[in-house]
Amino acid sequence: MLGINLITRSHTETIAEIEKLPEVNSVWVTTGKYDLFLEVLVDSVNDLNNFIFGGGLSKIENISFTETHIMLHSDTKYFKIS
Repeated sequence: MLGINLITRSHTETIAEIEKLPEVNSVWVTTGKYDLFLEVLVDSVNDLNNFIFGGGLSKIENISFTETHIMLHSDTKYFKIS
């Protein structure tokens, strides 16, 4: 999961750009500390690093900062990642 803060409050345009990225499984508009939360599915920490800093997400200009949250376990997720 990535918490995202935007430079400007143009959620609609930014979400449309983010949703095009193949690593992004879902996007939520939130209240509180972050403007958006992203569920990102990648194969490794290296792939996550590349997604944030070298590829997909780094190409979106309206992002002020991100905070990464790595989910370790869940019994309630509605699908299995194999």
